[in-house]
Amino acid sequence: MSKKLYPRISATLNEVLESIQAPDQARIEKLRPISEWIKASEVNRSLMFVCTHNSRRSHMSQFWALAAAEFYDIPNIQTFSAGTEATAMHPHTVEALVECGFEITIPDMVSSNPVYTIRSGGLLPVVQGFSKKIDHESLPKSNFCAVLVCDEAAEACPFVPGASLRAPLSFRDPKESDGTPKRRTVYLNRSKEIAREMLWIMEHAR
Repeated sequence: MSKKLYPRISATLNEVLESIQAPDQARIEKLRPISEWIKASEVNRSLMFVCTHNSRRSHMSQFWALAAAEFYDIPNIQTFSAGTEATAMHPHTVEALVECGFEITIPDMVSSNPVYTIRSGGLLPVVQGFSKKIDHESLPKSNFCAVLVCDEAAEACPFVPGASLRAPLSFRDPKESDGTPKRRTVYLNRSKEIAREMLWIMEHAR
């Protein structure tokens, strides 16, 4: 297990492994191709998580996949997120990730699509978090795995240009809890559910 992750992130990942059941067989059928792609790729291991607005599930998936890869010492993993349209990394998403141990710096500049600075460990590279479309210049253009984390994106992206694997892996949208007393709990639980499946992917990519 990596010692580079912040202790709170490692603690969250260990809690997730203990408290959330392993994926069932139907879910494993969706997860396994991603693990096998990572294992076969060896060097160029870029994962792009795609959702409609690139505001919630795609960001959670991006940063938990990166943390899970570090947790299991899987080398050469790069993670990205994108949408079929660009909006913003939602503040509730940021809040849930911070509660799980990520260090996220909110920019001083007021923007409709702020660029957050995300750290998962003091010795690990800093990653930027912001909303972008799948053709954004910062994203890989070829030989990547496109993981579609919502049904709408899966329908809108029957083909993702440059992807060597297209993997539908929908998660329930925590947005449904916005404006309700359960909002914080729903976002936190969804974040941890996503973390559990990213752990499964990386564990089986070793």
